Amino acid sequence: MKAASGRRRVAAVHGPAALCALLMLTSASCTTDGGAKGAAAGMPASALGNSAQDLAFGPAYNTTHVYLDAKDEPALVNSWKKTFDSPGVNIGQYSNITPAGQTRDTGGVMPSPYGNLSLLALTPLPYPFGTDQAGFRVKDVKAAVKAATGAGAKNIVQPWTEETGQETLVQFPGGVVVQLFQKSGKYAAATYPDLKSVPTDRYYVPLDAADDFVSAYTGFTGGRVTSDNKSADGAEVGMKGGTLRKVLIDAGKFGKAEVLATDGHLPYPYGREHSGYEVMDLPGTLDKATGSGAKVVVPASAHGGKAAIVQFPGGYLAEVHQKG
Repeated sequence: MKAASGRRRVAAVHGPAALCALLMLTSASCTTDGGAKGAAAGMPASALGNSAQDLAFGPAYNTTHVYLDAKDEPALVNSWKKTFDSPGVNIGQYSNITPAGQTRDTGGVMPSPYGNLSLLALTPLPYPFGTDQAGFRVKDVKAAVKAATGAGAKNIVQPWTEETGQETLVQFPGGVVVQLFQKSGKYAAATYPDLKSVPTDRYYVPLDAADDFVSAYTGFTGGRVTSDNKSADGAEVGMKGGTLRKVLIDAGKFGKAEVLATDGHLPYPYGREHSGYEVMDLPGTLDKATGSGAKVVVPASAHGGKAAIVQFPGGYLAEVHQKG
């Protein structure tokens, strides 16, 4: 989630991940490349034993969490629709959406061909909600928790039942929080359109947590590391003259992930954009965004014309990049 007007953090990306029968993950036995283990060292998911990969629904069911005030939702919906050809969303009213039971939610899932948003206007906003960055839909929440904790994550909000099904929050090493959710009743039939491109979850972690995060995340998702650059150009995150560690992960049904391990010396707005969206025409997409109420806070010229950061109404920050 990310910061909306300095009030709440908007998290990106959420969605579905289907979970079937789950066993404990096997311990990774191979340590290479500076301590990265198992899939973190590029091993295929099959070499890791049991992950949650078979339980995931696919990238079209993952969502980015956007926390914002209800009054800002119409403007965000309008801008997102026009920028990413979204069909929009029917804003719903949900009661007792958090375990404490006193929270109302005005929101809903807004799909698009380039990635989905989960709009969350929670009143009040109890801790630790607002820190969750993404949501993965699963077939079995309890099995998903077992997979996550077996891989090294912590179950910081244990499963609870609300109006649409079951939910839980898990935290990976480095402080990254994601939601796992299972739909039930009439909500179980919900489907989303196929994606033209799979968005990238952007996970910022401390340098000294990178190995543990990558190991836990790939262990849970069954993903594999496709690139690990320990001296990437810091200009990618606004740190001119510096470096960062950049790890790319193909997490299959859990989508794509980009791990950005830094010393924390990040200029605004880097670190608050939790999803990256791949488009066919970056200049045209930016024109549609600015023409519908969004503003470009990091121009494409800062990244060789290949990527920009956009702030949508309500404060949601998103990285948008050219395909290829």
